Amino acid sequence: MNTSSESTPIHRGITRSGMIALGVLLLLLAGVALPLAHLKATRYREEVTQREMDKLVAACLSYFHDTNELPHRLKDLAVRPSSDPRGWAGPYIGADPVKPGATPDYLMDAWDQPYEVIPGTESYITIYSAGAHQDDLEDDIVRWIDVSPQRREATLERLGILNAAIDHYLHVHPGRKFLEGVRALLDVLREEHFVSAEDTLQQDGWGQAWIADPPDQSPIVRLTSRHLLPASSTSGG
Repeated sequence: MNTSSESTPIHRGITRSGMIALGVLLLLLAGVALPLAHLKATRYREEVTQREMDKLVAACLSYFHDTNELPHRLKDLAVRPSSDPRGWAGPYIGADPVKPGATPDYLMDAWDQPYEVIPGTESYITIYSAGAHQDDLEDDIVRWIDVSPQRREATLERLGILNAAIDHYLHVHPGRKFLEGVRALLDVLREEHFVSAEDTLQQDGWGQAWIADPPDQSPIVRLTSRHLLPASSTSGG
């Protein structure tokens, strides 16, 4: 009988068609799977970069707490800067040993690109990663650091100590007056032990000198900071 020989071409044709269909299906699946895998890898790198940047922000705030200034470079978090800021007590971030000339991991995002520090003011900086697409601003990863609230809090705390000391001094010495300016007032309070000799009390949280409150008050009975005055009081010179 020729049954088997007659069915062979049909059988081979079905097999060949099935293989073609399978190949097309695999290509379609690959066309879906590869973009999904790429998207998953991108999201993972974004999450890693965001966690690293959060650690950098925390380290910058610790740096500020000790030095009353923000770092100019991220390297300053791990290695004492050449400017030798007063109070530096780092390292503020863990840095694994690297080969000479190599870049530490904490300075690089998950795409092996260096983080950028964009200076703003004495109280504000930005840490920046360009993300997966270096030329696309939409996927940039940014962390803003603003220490103005910390400066204000420190200023109010110091003012509380100083103005309480002034009140105490004038109560103990009712006939005396502070007529020779803020610096002389601070010297008297320190020399007669109404306040401690620590340097932080000599300036506000921005590192600037105290002023009389109100600014034209004489004799001086209270102190304040220029940064606490209404904007209209400081504009115009």
